[in-house]
This record gives sequence, structure tokens and C-alpha cells, in this order.
Amino acid sequence: VSTVSPIPLSVQLHNAGINTLTGASITVKINDTIHTPIAWTGSIAHGLDSLISLGNYTLGSGSNDIKIWVSNPNGAYDSTHYDDTIEIITFGCGQIFSGDVIVGSDTSTADYASLKDVIAAINLCGSSGNVTIKLQSGTYAENISISDMSASMGTDTLFITSLAGNADSVIFQVSS
Repeated sequence: VSTVSPIPLSVQLHNAGINTLTGASITVKINDTIHTPIAWTGSIAHGLDSLISLGNYTLGSGSNDIKIWVSNPNGAYDSTHYDDTIEIITFGCGQIFSGDVIVGSDTSTADYASLKDVIAAINLCGSSGNVTIKLQSGTYAENISISDMSASMGTDTLFITSLAGNADSVIFQVSS
């Protein structure tokens, strides 16, 4: 999912009630932001559903928690809450990777805090050229597995090196 431009968000609204659903309030929460509820009107008979467009939203880079819930069906209180909410987590890609990416604990200069995070981002967002991961000096206590990345990188090459140009400045430790 791109974080550069807004993306359309839709939800499949199912009527589990007895009466035809003619209106409801639909609320969207993305990460910590609750957006203004949408006053939906239409007609969905019992047991049927309809795809409802909720507008366009811009996601943040990295993990995004999207929660959508329906309330006040036909203007009435809904005492059955187990079927009115959906929540998904999606990843927002701020970029397709190419060139240098800096990883480390100095957040003023690092693009990512951990090697695990940048590998996950490359796998999700892809590449448009060779990628060089440059690790800031320090100890990296994390368990990672770098397997076949051809689906996300195609024929591009992934290099992992020390930002300082000295292999001794980067230490890998198994995390417990």
C-alpha cells in the first residue's frame, strides 16, 4: 500500500438484522486517529450485503491498524456488538527501495532501527534497483532469516555492509 497518495477504502456491509437496513453510522479509525463517522443511507435486505465506499485515506509508512465499525442501524441502538467491527493491519510503503538504506539505533540518521524491519519492508514494498543496507556501528541482537527475496527484488541485488566501512564495527548476537 502506498503512503504517497490517498487510497480508496471500502467495506462490505452485511445486514444480519431482521429488517431491511436503510441507514447506519460507519466509523473509520486508522492507527490512533478516529475519523468523522459516515452517515450511510441505502437499502440492504436481511441476509444480503453491499460494498460501501468510505472515501480516500492516506496511510502512514510502516504498520497501519485500520478499524471500521458500524453503529446505530436504522437509527437505533445495536445491542449485538460482536458482528459490527472489522480490523486489519496493513503495511504502508513510503518507497520502493533502491540505493542506500541506513539501519541502526541513531534515529537522527537511520532509516530503520533494525535489520529485521528493513528486510520486512523490502519484502513488502519491493525494489527498483540494487539495495545496499548500511549498518551503523553497534551490536545487533536480533534473529533474522533472509530467504529467497526474488519475489520482491526480482534480479536486483541486496548488499549488507557496515556504514563505517569496517566489519569489526558491527556485531551480531542471537537474541534470547
